[in-house]
Amino acid sequence: ADGGVVKASDVVSPPQQGRSFAVLQDCCDASGAADGCKGVDVLIHECTFEEGLHELALKKGHSTSKMAAEFAESVRCKRLVLTHFSARYTSSSGSPDDPAEQLGKEAEVYCSMPVTVAKDFMVLDESQECFGPLPELSVKRPAWTPLPDSPAQGEVRA
Repeated sequence: ADGGVVKASDVVSPPQQGRSFAVLQDCCDASGAADGCKGVDVLIHECTFEEGLHELALKKGHSTSKMAAEFAESVRCKRLVLTHFSARYTSSSGSPDDPAEQLGKEAEVYCSMPVTVAKDFMVLDESQECFGPLPELSVKRPAWTPLPDSPAQGEVRA
């Protein structure tokens, strides 16, 4: 309005490196996605079974921890996040030990990048190197726990 010149450098911040993610679910063979996953910051890959159940994974169209880790290594991602676990890796006992953690430990043997075992409502922190988990923001209760003001199962409120 006053005839002054506005330069882009006065109003635009310097360029920032973008972040990249790839999500692979229900895939016993992810080779078709390899080109699109090369060098991603975070690869979220299903890991339905442990390597000892490799044949079952193939039969059901899923991956094992080793398959996910080897794919992650082949595309050189910066962090592997495992998800989509078989119900055999859940704990209904309330034990603090998460059975899915064994899948993460197994995957770590086959890849060089950090491995995270996903949890419901997990938060990944972009300020941490390679998007590490941010436990203080994650929900601290199982996803299936009713909220305090929720009706009991089968109960209907008017």
